[in-house]
Amino acid sequence: MVAGELWHFTQPLTSKNAVGNLWAISYPVRDNLVLDAGFDHGLTSSSTQWEGFLGFTYLLPHRLWRSHDSKSI
Repeated sequence: MVAGELWHFTQPLTSKNAVGNLWAISYPVRDNLVLDAGFDHGLTSSSTQWEGFLGFTYLLPHRLWRSHDSKSI
């Protein structure tokens, strides 16, 4: 999947606006694991000019976080 966004951030201490363009791709390795990579290009002088990133998202199995039955002994 390919995703893109145009972002805007107002910097409170300098009263300047940062604007950028972000593009990313993602690849689902399994149902619970997604790899992604992308880059960001700042469009104003107060934003970071070029930035790259790599990452992953892992969804924990439901059995690890569901509550157990509360039974009295």
